[in-house]
Amino acid sequence: KIKLTSDPKHEYFGESFACPKCTTIQELVQATGVPVGYTDWSLEQLDASSDFISSCKNHLSDGDSIVMYGKVGRGKTHTAIGLLREWIRAGGITNGRFRPAKFIYFPQFLDDMREMFGDDSNAKQAQQYESELASYDLLVVDDLGAESTSAWVIERVNVILDRRLRDNKQT
Repeated sequence: KIKLTSDPKHEYFGESFACPKCTTIQELVQATGVPVGYTDWSLEQLDASSDFISSCKNHLSDGDSIVMYGKVGRGKTHTAIGLLREWIRAGGITNGRFRPAKFIYFPQFLDDMREMFGDDSNAKQAQQYESELASYDLLVVDDLGAESTSAWVIERVNVILDRRLRDNKQT
């Protein structure tokens, strides 16, 4: 594990991350939150055009956010994890700075948030969790839109995505 800063004002103060130099790519992918059964997924395994793969890689390296949508079973999650693997393979480093990434399964995130917000004593913890997710340099959100939509769900999505957008973070 590594700590990125000793500055208490830095967004990653107190956080520790898997060391990118002493950990395998598969372990680093898993450390982001990718389920164990998916950690070996890569872009090379996809049955997709080289133009599509190249375009996705270019957007990732350019610092763009990417939205993928389509029917179930089309390879969106595989592509997202493959791109996350590419990010890690490049060291998650941009301009000489390590940039942490996180993978979340959105329906599980909502369940966790409902549980935390349902208890007044955990509301602050829920807000801290949202802030943490908003702070990662790369956030992969799997199955956004698979949940039933309510005003509360839309609010949670807007809170995270708006903050990430304002802070120029990739999603």
